[in-house]
Amino acid sequence: MRSHAQRTGGESEPNCVAAPQNGSVPSSATEAKIAMNPSLTRAQPMYDGTHMAPSEIIREKGLDCLLYLVHPDNLDSITRLGILPYNTVRRLGLTHTSIANETIQQRRDFSISGDSCHDFVPLYLARRNPMLWAIGDRPRAYIRIRLEVADTDDVIFADGNAASDRTGFVRGDYGAQRLPWDVILAPRWTGARYPDGTRQRCSEVLVPSPIACDQFLDIRGDFSKPIVFPREKLSLLCHDPAFVDTTPLSSERR
Repeated sequence: MRSHAQRTGGESEPNCVAAPQNGSVPSSATEAKIAMNPSLTRAQPMYDGTHMAPSEIIREKGLDCLLYLVHPDNLDSITRLGILPYNTVRRLGLTHTSIANETIQQRRDFSISGDSCHDFVPLYLARRNPMLWAIGDRPRAYIRIRLEVADTDDVIFADGNAASDRTGFVRGDYGAQRLPWDVILAPRWTGARYPDGTRQRCSEVLVPSPIACDQFLDIRGDFSKPIVFPREKLSLLCHDPAFVDTTPLSSERR
């Protein structure tokens, strides 16, 4: 199990890539820099059948994807570069349209047994989670990602919001098994039944490498207004406002 160290504290949005400050798409030089840097290449699956893969554990719980919450302005560059860890975004001099409170974002600046939390791409398991409410009425989209991404080497499972002092970090199939599935799958995650539900509902899959576009199932959100997006990738877009809506479901009402 990984333990927190060098913590500065809270919760935040997943970090995402966007176009440079001048509004242009990332240059071919930037794309080549990512492709040629061994530290930025996608990790390979580490499960050979002797253990149940995390993706299978998650699938058995009834989920069919992992989720990345993002501002639609960032989708164009994400489809070109993939989803990059926050520290990689900074190292390459990229910027993004944030849907996070910056003070809260800084609370993720801590080490997990020597690795910065910002060196991981954070993915959600629960679609309707506190972060969706925290961003208010700001534009948002979910990138649905193949479950097999959870099987890659050095993936860490956080049993709650990664920035919380109460959250534990575990690798591999045991990490997937010990997630608070009762809260992740519950119709409601607040109230006396789940006293720690707000933290646990934000359980994360932390991926220590870029997630390439070929691992995307689709991208869902309200796309009634035009967005900048590569024409050759338009098939990924799925206009589905309800997928990112916060209107209470009947099962969530008291």
